[in-house]
Amino acid sequence: MNPEEDLARLRHKLAGLERENGDRMYLVDNRATKAIEETRTAGDKLKQETSAALTARIEQKRRAEAAGGWETESTLGDKVEDDGDFGFEEDETENERRAGYRTAEEPPISYRPPAPSAAPPP
Repeated sequence: MNPEEDLARLRHKLAGLERENGDRMYLVDNRATKAIEETRTAGDKLKQETSAALTARIEQKRRAEAAGGWETESTLGDKVEDDGDFGFEEDETENERRAGYRTAEEPPISYRPPAPSAAPPP
């Protein structure tokens, strides 16, 4: 073997190693970029959740201070309009009609005796 062939072979091997190293560095950079983006996204989400929790706690503290410092369920809970209507009244008249109940204004139902049963065969 002559030294020129050895040198060409080493240069070819070195070029292959450089290409492989470049590919590996690309993959490392790509993974690092993805990890940074995922971390940034997770941080933004955590920041939003923390902000919402702090806002809720500040509102609870404001309500408690408005109630004289008492932190009770009625003070800290969300206010709900209580109209007292559960919707049962609409069903009541239909249920009474099905059960056969009548109001005092309705005329009585005339009585009909039961139909005679058929005579048994002889």
